[in-house]
Parts: sequence; structure tokens; C-alpha cells
Amino acid sequence: MCGLYGFSDPYGSLGPQQVRQLVRALAVSSMVRGTDATGIAYNSKQRLHIYKRAEKASDTFLFPPVGTRAVMGHVRMTTQGSAKFNYNNHPFPGNLDGHRQGDGPDFALAHNGVLTNDLTLRRQLRLPKTRIETDSYVAVQMLETAGTLDMKTLVELAEQLEGTFALTILDRHNNLYFVRENNPLCLVEFPHLGLFVYASTSEILQTAIARCPFLSTHLYSRVWLEEGEILRLGSDGQMETSYFNTARLYESLYGFWGWQANKPCYGKSHDASDLLDTACNLGYEEEDVAILLACGYCNDEIEELLQDPELFRAALQESYYEYAMYRGDYTP
Repeated sequence: MCGLYGFSDPYGSLGPQQVRQLVRALAVSSMVRGTDATGIAYNSKQRLHIYKRAEKASDTFLFPPVGTRAVMGHVRMTTQGSAKFNYNNHPFPGNLDGHRQGDGPDFALAHNGVLTNDLTLRRQLRLPKTRIETDSYVAVQMLETAGTLDMKTLVELAEQLEGTFALTILDRHNNLYFVRENNPLCLVEFPHLGLFVYASTSEILQTAIARCPFLSTHLYSRVWLEEGEILRLGSDGQMETSYFNTARLYESLYGFWGWQANKPCYGKSHDASDLLDTACNLGYEEEDVAILLACGYCNDEIEELLQDPELFRAALQESYYEYAMYRGDYTP
């Protein structure tokens, strides 16, 4: 469980101090989803910059420079690849065909979720070896191999990934892409400002907006991102959408759950639909609850964890490690 956040301000409606206040509000509000690392990507002086640190958002210097029109951010809860090595943290830089050395990266990518076939893809596609251990980085390598960043290549990328994911990508021209599988992603538009703001959940977004007086008095509307949807927010404020097939996601998840089917489960069990409804109402992801169920936690146990976000986070992280050991790419 990690957090995505950011904004697109194509018409420059926000002043420098407002940009910095909004970025900090989004990052700090997103800390409920991860405190192991924090990072942002933004364009300045015709170059894409990435700033990230292995520390929680409240301790991180997040001040985009004057003239910043878009920011893509991430807070991390480590599941694969130690956060103390900053190259394992998000956002990740990527370069496309025709890249000129010294110009900075062509795009930056951030991911919320867990990819279950990253090692398989690296072998099958013969991707270059890298010191980066994070499963998310395979998406960067696949885009680099494709050599272009557009709706077609993003559809092809998304349909090869297995696991759970929501991806955000910022290119060097201030185009912001959203690729949503089944992980949550909440995007809103302030029509009078021409401003778009997003975070992983609506609760985080509402908290961040409330911390920004210059936004809290403006009306905004939800831009719904469906499961399997790709949305491009252009640097000119225009939107473009496309869709991809989500079948591989459920094949991979059901395969994992099948592996766990015979694990012992203690405590009273009842219909999981009520549990999932409760979890969603409290701001948790349905997919995270499913992972706990798959790793042997019963409904009653999970209901207790839902009342303590720190205990829930610890149990979820342990479950991710168990899955990683099952895949053979993590050794305790």
C-alpha cells in the first residue's frame, strides 16, 4: 500500500506559494499510506526533475520551483526493494528513443500496488539488468524498450502486467498519465481554475484540500477513473482516454489465492462482502483486505486490524513478504 498524489495546473492558476502548500498538503495527507520514502517529479527550465528521499513526507523538503505547472508525487510503504537505497524509491526516471544525454529523463513513473510477474517479464523480454529491486521498475523498462510514451504503448504495457496497480506518469512536456487497474485513484477538477488534483483516495484528497484555504472555497467535481482506464491530462488541459483488458489481473490474483486456499484460518468466518464494505468505508483498499484473507487472516482478525492503521499496515507488509517468498524473489 503506497500513495499517489499530485496536480496539473495547465493555465498557471496557482502562485508559487500555493503550489508548494498544495504539494505539502497532498504529501503529508498521503502519509496514512506510507512513510518509508517520499518523492516528487516536476518540470522546470525545460527539464524533468525527480526529488526523492527515504523519509516520511512531513520530514521531506518538497518545494517545486516557480513556474511549476504539474507535480507527480508518491509516498512509499516498502514491499520489495529496501527504501534505504534511494534508487528503489519512486518516482523512477525513464528514457525513450532519441533521448539526448544531459537533458534529464523523458518521463517519471510512480506505482501503487504489487506486480506479481515482474521477474517473469524481465526474463521473457530480456530487459537489461538493474540494481533497482522494486517490482514497479519493470514498467519503466518496458516503456523504454517500446521507445515511445503514448496511449497505445500504455495499453500494451498494462495488459502485460499482473498483480494490482495504479500508475501515474509525467513526461517532460507536462503531460500527466493515469493508468488504473484495480487500485484506487481519485481525481478532481476545479473548473473555475482549470486545475486537476489527485490522490489515492477521496479521504486523502479532501483532507489535503481542506489544508489549502485557497482551494477549499472553490467548487470541484470528481473525474471518475474506471478500472482498466487510461487517462491523459495534456499540458493544454485537454483530456484523452483509452482502455485496456483487465483479465490478466484476476488470473494472477486468483492463482495466488488458490495457492493459499488450504492455509489454516482461525476464528469465526462470515460473508467477506460485509468485511470489504467496512474496510472501504474506513478508507482501506479492497485489494489489501483480499491479500490478508489470502494469507490466512480471518474476517474477525481483519476487523480488529481495521481499527488500528499501524497494525493493519504491519500485517499487510508481512503478507506481501510472504507472497514475495512464495515467488522466490525475497529471502528473509
